[in-house]
Amino acid sequence: MFQPNEHYPSAGAVLEALAQAMRAEYETIVGAASCSRSTPPDLAMGRHIAFRGASEAEFLRNARLQVEALNHALANVPAGPRALALVLGNYEGPHHHDIPLERIIDLVLAVKAQAILFEGANPRHAHEWTVWQATRVPEDRILVPGVIDSVSNFVEHPALVAERICRYADIVGRRANHCRHPTAGSAPSPAPARFIRRSLTRSSRRWRRARQSRPATLGR
Repeated sequence: MFQPNEHYPSAGAVLEALAQAMRAEYETIVGAASCSRSTPPDLAMGRHIAFRGASEAEFLRNARLQVEALNHALANVPAGPRALALVLGNYEGPHHHDIPLERIIDLVLAVKAQAILFEGANPRHAHEWTVWQATRVPEDRILVPGVIDSVSNFVEHPALVAERICRYADIVGRRANHCRHPTAGSAPSPAPARFIRRSLTRSSRRWRRARQSRPATLGR
């Protein structure tokens, strides 16, 4: 949606052409035993960029079309080697027009990707861990929250970072589908899903150790 359409009869035709072209790309990447990552900015950042003058309903209709096109491109690709990066933009601005996570959580979970990378530390979205808490996250999904704000000149205290990690560990419990990435959602090269999955083979032990190491002042 960030590129002008000068050759196709409609936005839907553009999406269809892109989905067909990217289908071959994704299958080639996975066929080479590599991981791939999707960063569909229209799922989040597009709300205050390309669709800033549109209604929320119009934005959500377009976002759903984006997800359908992406899933078509991924039709022959297993979800395992896929990571979805939910981008909100890491520019230093108020972000007061960002789309709330609860408005798009169903679309996020509809994408055919095992790992979900998202911002969990910036001041506009750090509170949205409660959205994940209230959402039934499928067993096969891996949550990869960003736990460091990439645009602040503050260096977070380790206790705060530990608190952020443990919030998500508490949400998914002992399941092996939680990992943290320092700045997921705005980092240039997040950890691939297979690395995340491999690093969590002893997740229950790590989860218990993280809980036990939290300072008493952080509460439960």
